[in-house]
Amino acid sequence: MDLLYSIVTNKDLNFMYEELENQFITMREQGLINDLDIKVKGKYYFYELKLTANQSSNSLNNCINSLISTLTNLIVDKYKDIIIEKTIKNHYYYFDIDERRAISTKTENYLLAFNDINNQKAWKSRIYKRIIKHFENNNNLIIDGFVNFRLKDFCNEIQLAVEDSVEDYLLEKEYDEFVDLLKHLMHITRPKFKCVHIFFNDSGTFKLYNEELKGIEFYKYGVNLMDEDISYEDIVISSVISLAPKELVLHGFRNIEHQGLISTLRKVFGENRVIKCEGCIKCSHSYSKNK
Repeated sequence: MDLLYSIVTNKDLNFMYEELENQFITMREQGLINDLDIKVKGKYYFYELKLTANQSSNSLNNCINSLISTLTNLIVDKYKDIIIEKTIKNHYYYFDIDERRAISTKTENYLLAFNDINNQKAWKSRIYKRIIKHFENNNNLIIDGFVNFRLKDFCNEIQLAVEDSVEDYLLEKEYDEFVDLLKHLMHITRPKFKCVHIFFNDSGTFKLYNEELKGIEFYKYGVNLMDEDISYEDIVISSVISLAPKELVLHGFRNIEHQGLISTLRKVFGENRVIKCEGCIKCSHSYSKNK
């Protein structure tokens, strides 16, 4: 007597078949499947597989294990996206379509970045074992219900990734709005200098000089600073915006330490207007004095 396994989903016909087709073909070629029947009952799709029972126990086990592996990959690869979309739709419905799409992409990238290969293997191993346990007492598997009720920890991990992605998205949106504001201020401010030099000191402070490499007297330009040495990035940005130079030259910068500031300046002024000094006498003198 043949063994009948039924895989059920409420997703469209191609959702599972595209994932399972190659596996079904291989199993048929090996004589492990006698028949595959696809039935539709209401909103559910039934994939009924008849496995040959008169084969050796090892072959039958290999057949079942192969099916379980395919179902495991289906859940990790396909249902991950479904959970992301469902979470965004239910909890972040107030975002428009483009925003939801951006959050979904960010979540997928987040999971790829933080769920390394070992973690992926751990998840697949965990899901694989739970499907085996399910098939010990059942010959049918309703995937949607199995994911929702037997893989709550898997769902929760993805939902947390969505939450983190939403937070990152809002921060980035706020930052982009801030950059747009700075661009507008630059556009309406009359340039005070053709070029402003920014010196990054080892002490963590900044100094601004004009095109003649003379220290800028900020009070003349409506910039309220207590000292030429500046230790806050937002003060540097607001100062430079107030001076509205045509060009910026960066001296003695450190890519890691000053990456945020430099990135913002480039977005506001444009890549071509922010120049990195490759080394000059003024830089050497500044560093020797600070060491």
